[in-house]
Amino acid sequence: MAEEGEKPTRFLIADNDGDFADQVVEDFKIARKTMGKSAITPIFSDTVRSSQSRLSDRDFDYAAVFVNPVLGTAAWLAVMRSCHQYRVGVPVFVIYDGKPNVSREEAEGMGAAGFIAKPLTYSKMVEMVSGNPTHAPSPDDLDPPASEEPTAARSEQEAPSGTLADGDVMEVNLANLVGRVKSAFDVYVRLSTGKFVRILKSGDVLSHDRVESYRARGVTALHILKTAQADYLNLYDALVTEVLSDKSASADIKVSQVVGQGEATARMLRDSGFGEKSVQRAQQYVANTTEMVSQLAGDNMVVKKLLGDIASLEHGVACTMLASMMLKHIGGTNPAVFNGIGIACFLHDIALLGKPPVIRDELEPRMNDEQRAIFRAHPAQSAEMLKQMKKIPPIIVSAVADHHRRMDGSGFPNAEGNVEINRVAELIGLSEEFLKVAEMSKGTPLNPFDILRVDAEKLFSAPIVDAFIRTFAEK
Repeated sequence: MAEEGEKPTRFLIADNDGDFADQVVEDFKIARKTMGKSAITPIFSDTVRSSQSRLSDRDFDYAAVFVNPVLGTAAWLAVMRSCHQYRVGVPVFVIYDGKPNVSREEAEGMGAAGFIAKPLTYSKMVEMVSGNPTHAPSPDDLDPPASEEPTAARSEQEAPSGTLADGDVMEVNLANLVGRVKSAFDVYVRLSTGKFVRILKSGDVLSHDRVESYRARGVTALHILKTAQADYLNLYDALVTEVLSDKSASADIKVSQVVGQGEATARMLRDSGFGEKSVQRAQQYVANTTEMVSQLAGDNMVVKKLLGDIASLEHGVACTMLASMMLKHIGGTNPAVFNGIGIACFLHDIALLGKPPVIRDELEPRMNDEQRAIFRAHPAQSAEMLKQMKKIPPIIVSAVADHHRRMDGSGFPNAEGNVEINRVAELIGLSEEFLKVAEMSKGTPLNPFDILRVDAEKLFSAPIVDAFIRTFAEK
């Protein structure tokens, strides 16, 4: 619970169930009347990309993460991976509707702290992370005082490593490891001499009493081995790659995995009034584009890695889906260009693969100077990558290079007003702008189309703006 001067505390709930979200929010409003500022705020995410963004944002602390495998096999694994990457020790609970599509054993094997069927209330969430703790099975006095060296007997019991250096470990917030949840890692304390002593074994639970004793001694953080975290992340990467590249899976299953990454965009389109046939056409365009990208990739390891990176895949799918909705209102698109536009939308941010979420989110006010330089270099770098691939036409390479240029000169690379910009580049740019506005307006009564329409005429050319308006007018 946050006190004055501390970061606000949240629950992150990765699910696409709008009714569940509404119920939790109503429960939270009621709880806040009695709990005040100590109430943990529930935050919802229905994509891997937004989950990564929220988990990596250090302006907030998280009491727990709840993830529903209904997001898709690869997607829920990617959310779990992000938890272990950015919030080591924060408990992750798998929630499910009706019959789960993963087993309890699978969930626990992925480091889940619990496996819970709905209905799930806000008060139950609070109880799960702040109830009476289960004490660790090891003795409470397992750790030596910070001013003491461990004895030989303790050295064997605690497996201290005098050879560990600061570069071998990473800090973990004490609060993240306390309570009912078993630790997925061996945990170490740093002694005043600079040595590290293991005070908790993987699979054990750290009690509130022990945490308070550390705090009383001036300890503000515990540590885990960086290699242990890397092994965990590599496991997730291997599992996600296996899901997306399994040759034994049917074509229908593969298509559903990819289209599933655009389900949040499809829902947004449906909520905006688009008919099911229009949404299905967009999803089919995404499926066709994915197949073309897979064929073009060949032995290109970067493209293969992108197809296995769910957050990047999610963004490429969303941009491709939105662009496809506007294509019929843009004249002169022969089949080759029509297909090429999908490839450009899918691969336009390929140079951002593996970059931190703050860069991939493209919100420059949150970036430092180094991150902003990396971000602003990505259009040219992405274009150069595509240039090296066979069968990518020059118009697509040019579109990727220019997708952040704007008619009023506000984009980059810097462009003077009223310059001619590749229309495919504008189509990508408009799709990205719309996704950004839609994410920021989520949970509010604001309409992203109405918000973007105000600025669209100064940012993009008349034919592109006309296609945008007609698309949302016809639905």
